Amino acid sequence: MDNLSDSEGEDNHMEGIENVSQELLAKIGVLKVSLQTNPSQYEVHIQLIALFKSAGMFEELRAAREAMSTVFPLSEELWLQWINDESNMAASEDEKEHVLNLYERATTDYLSIAIWKSYTEYAVQEYFEAAEHGDEEAFLTKDKVTAIFQKANKFTGHHIAQSHVVWNAWAEFETQILDAQEPRSEDDIKRIKSMYEKRLTVAHAEMDNTVSSYISFVTGHCGEDFEKAMAESSALAVHARKMLSERESLELELTSTGNSMETFLKYLEFELKPQRKQFPYVRTLYERALAVHCLVPTLWTDYNTAVLVMLQHKKKDIDLSPPEILSIGARATRNCPWIGDLWEHHMLLLETYTKPEEQVNDVLAKALVDPNLAANPQELSKVALAYCAYKYRKSEKNEDGYNLIRQALEHAVAVVDAAGGDPICKVQRYWIELEAFKFGNPTKARSLWNDVIVKQKTVTDAWIAMAEVDKRLNNIKEARHIYKRACDQAKHLDWPEKLFESWLTFERENGGDAEYRDAIIRTRDSMKAVEALRAQYGQTYATEVVPIAAAEMAPEVPAVVPAHPKASETNNKRKSSTGESDQTFKVPRHEKKAVPEEKTASESQQSAPKFDYSKGRHEESCFFTNFRPNTTDKELEEMFSEYGKVLRLNVPVRMGKRQGFGYCQYGTAEEAQAAVKGLTGRDVGDRRGLVVHISDTNRASRHKGDPPLPNESRHELRLAGISNDIQEADIMKLMKLYGTPSQVFIHRMSDEIKEPWANIKFDSERDARAALALNGTEYYGKTLSVKRRTFIRFETEEGASRKERKRFPPRASGQGSSSVPTIESEKDEDKAGGGPSKPVFKAPTTSLTSMTPRSMAPRVLGKAKPRSARPAVGFKAFQPASTAAAGATSSVGGSSSASSSAGSVPGETASKEGEGEAPKPRSNNDFRAMMLSGQLKRQNQ
Repeated sequence: MDNLSDSEGEDNHMEGIENVSQELLAKIGVLKVSLQTNPSQYEVHIQLIALFKSAGMFEELRAAREAMSTVFPLSEELWLQWINDESNMAASEDEKEHVLNLYERATTDYLSIAIWKSYTEYAVQEYFEAAEHGDEEAFLTKDKVTAIFQKANKFTGHHIAQSHVVWNAWAEFETQILDAQEPRSEDDIKRIKSMYEKRLTVAHAEMDNTVSSYISFVTGHCGEDFEKAMAESSALAVHARKMLSERESLELELTSTGNSMETFLKYLEFELKPQRKQFPYVRTLYERALAVHCLVPTLWTDYNTAVLVMLQHKKKDIDLSPPEILSIGARATRNCPWIGDLWEHHMLLLETYTKPEEQVNDVLAKALVDPNLAANPQELSKVALAYCAYKYRKSEKNEDGYNLIRQALEHAVAVVDAAGGDPICKVQRYWIELEAFKFGNPTKARSLWNDVIVKQKTVTDAWIAMAEVDKRLNNIKEARHIYKRACDQAKHLDWPEKLFESWLTFERENGGDAEYRDAIIRTRDSMKAVEALRAQYGQTYATEVVPIAAAEMAPEVPAVVPAHPKASETNNKRKSSTGESDQTFKVPRHEKKAVPEEKTASESQQSAPKFDYSKGRHEESCFFTNFRPNTTDKELEEMFSEYGKVLRLNVPVRMGKRQGFGYCQYGTAEEAQAAVKGLTGRDVGDRRGLVVHISDTNRASRHKGDPPLPNESRHELRLAGISNDIQEADIMKLMKLYGTPSQVFIHRMSDEIKEPWANIKFDSERDARAALALNGTEYYGKTLSVKRRTFIRFETEEGASRKERKRFPPRASGQGSSSVPTIESEKDEDKAGGGPSKPVFKAPTTSLTSMTPRSMAPRVLGKAKPRSARPAVGFKAFQPASTAAAGATSSVGGSSSASSSAGSVPGETASKEGEGEAPKPRSNNDFRAMMLSGQLKRQNQ
C-alpha cells in the first residue's frame, strides 16, 4: 500500500512539473545555476522560492527553503509562509513533528512574537484535537505543551510592549485545563497562582489586566477575600510598575519613530546603566533591536560583549542555558559574517564553556570559506589571530606545543596573504612576540621582523617596534642598528619626527656621549633632507598633526608627485588656516584618535582639488556663516552632504580659534546651487539661520545687525488647539512622551492674540521631530496642531509681535508707515565672515519736519530763499494743542486753515496751490517721543 501511495505521489509530482510552462522552467534553471555559482545571493533565493511556489512544485519549494536557511537566517514572514504551507499538508504524526521542528528553528533566528504566538496556538490546537478524539498516545502531551509555553515565556516574557500576547494565552490554557478537572487539583491551583505572582513582578504594558485576572483567579479558585487579593497584587506589582513608568516614554518613542536605530541605542544606554542592568531586560531589548536591524554589526558586537560581561561578573542573572548563549555567537556570524570580531566572540564563547577543539575548528573553517570575510583581509586577520591565540592558550608549554602553535601561525599567515595580505601584519607581530619572549627564539623573531619591515618600510611605528623588541631583549647594539637603518630612509617614512625623537630617547637611556652625538648628527642631517624634499614640492607639513599608529594604518599607496611642484601663489594666511598641501609623502588616510573632527572629510579630501582662493566667483564652492561656535566639522559636513558629495569643507582657524565662517567645495556648480537654496535659513540652533551663498570675494555680503533667524526652527514647535487656561506643567507632561522640553511659553488670548498657542523649545532636533507625532491628537476635547516654529522678519511694525516692534524706533500717533525708518544691514566682504553689529536706520521718505510740534513748525514757503534773505521770525512760548483756538493763527507765524488764504507774511512769497502744504501739527506726546528717539537732534543738524 505504501509503495502504491509513493508511486502515485511521484506520478502526481511529474504531472505537476509537466503542467509548468517552459518559460517558467527556464527562469528556474537560470536561478539555480546562479545559486550554484554563488549561494550568497539573498534576492536570488527569494525569487527561486516564489517561482517554485507559483508553479506548485512543493518538493522543489521545500528544498529551496532548506538551502536558503543554511546560508541565511530567515525573516519572520518567510518562516510563517513555510510553516503554514507545511502545517496545511501535515496529516501524520511525523509530518506534525516536522512542523514543530520548523517552529523550533524559526524561534532561533530572531525574536518574533508572531512566530511564538503561532507556535503555541498550533500546539494547543493539536493537543485539544487529540484529547477530543480520545487519543491517549498523542505526540503532544499536556506536559509538552506546557514546556512550549514556558520556553516562549522565557524569550518573550520581558518584552514590555507585547509579552502579554504569549503569557495571556498560556494563562488561558492552564485555566481551561484546570476548569475541566473534577475535582480541581490543588497543586495546579497553587502552580497557576505562582505563575500570576511571578508575572506581577515583571514590567509589562498590560499590568492592569494582569492584576484584574489575578484577583479574579484567587477569588474564584482560592476562595480569598477581594480586599486581600487586591492588597497582595498591589504589593507584588509595586516594583514592576516603577520599572514600567521608567521605560514607558522610551516605549512610546520606539512606536513613534518606527523602531528606529537611534531610539534603540538610547533605550539600550538606559538599560545598561549599572543601577538597573538586568540581563533578561537587556537581552530582550537587544533581540528586539536585532529583529529590525539585523545587519548592523555594532549591535551584534555590543550584544556579545554584554553577554561576556554578564558571564564575567553576574552569572546569577543569566537566564539562558549554555547552548542558548552559544547560539547568540553563532547567529551573529550568520547575520554579519564579514566582521572578524564576531567570529572571535563565537570562539571565545565556545572556549568559555570548554567545548572541544573540534567545534572551534569548525567555526574557523566556516569563517575561512565565507566570501564576505575573504574579501576583507584585515577582518580575516582578526579571525586568524583569535584562533592562534586560542591555540596558544590550549597548547602545552613545551617544544611540541610550540611547534603546533607555529603551524597554526604559518597557516594563518598563508591564508591572510592569499586573501590580499594584512598591511598591519597583526598575525606576524603576535608571532614575533611569542618567538622573542615566550618560545625563547630571538633569531626567529628577528627573521620575522625582516619580513614585516619589507611590507611596512614606510611605517615609522614598525621600525620603532622592531627596535623595541631588541631593546627588551637587551640587545642594544642591534636596536641601534635598526634606528640607523630607519634614519637613512627617513625621506620615505610617514612620520620621521617620531622616529628621530624615539632614537634620541633610546640613546639618552642606553648610549654614551659618542652614541648620543652620532644620533643627533644623523637625525639633524636626515631632517634637513626631509625638509628640503617637502620644500621642493611646496608641502607645508604640520608636525603637530599626529599620524595614526601602525595598527590603524591603511594599505600603503605610492607617493604622488604633484604635476606642478612649484608652490601655489595663494594667500598665505588662508593656506595656513586650511592646512592644504600637496601630498608627497605617505600620510595616514584615516585619523580616528588624534584629530577626530577631520575624520569625516579626510577620505574625500585626499583626491579632491585644492580650494581656489583667488579673487572672483567660484561656482562650485559655498561660503557659509552664522552657525553656532560649537558646531563641529562633522555636523556641518552632514548638512552639506545632503545636496551632493562634499570634496572639502573647511572652517578657518586663526590664533587657535575657529572663525565664524567657512567654505564648502562640491564637484559641480549644480550641487553648490542646490546647497545654497536648501541650506539658506537652515536652523542650526540658538535661533540662528545659516547664511549660505556662492563664494565670491567681490560680493559685499557680510551680515550686519542681529543674526538672521532660521526660516523654520528644528528645535522649537508651535502648539495650537489648546485651551486658554492650560498650564506649562501640562504641556511639559504631554511632551515628555517624546522628549524633555527645555522651555515652554504659552501665548494666551488677548487683544492681539485671538487663539492661544504655546512655543515649545527642545535641546535636540530629534526630540522636536518626535514630538511632531502629536499633531492631530485629541487632547481634552480639542485637536492639537503641532508644527515647527517659523520665523518672519518684519520690515514694518504692522503684523510684528511686541518683541519684534522693539527693534523699530518710537512712532508718533497717527503717523503713516512711510515715516517709520526701516532697518538695513551693512555690507562687507564675505572673506571676513559674518558677525553681529548695530543696525543702521534708513531715513524715512517723508520729511522729519512733519513730526515737529506746532510750537516749532516751520513756515510754509512757496520757494525757499537763502537764510540771509529771510526776515527774522520771533518764536512765542510753546502752547499746548488743547488750548489753541480753532480759528486762531499758530504759535509760529503760519496761518490756520481759515486764514491761510487771506494773505501771507510780508517778505515771503505765497506758495502755489498744492505745493508746500503745511504738515499736520503734533501733540506734546509726539514731541516727547521724537526727542527720546533722537530724531529732533538729527533734524536740527
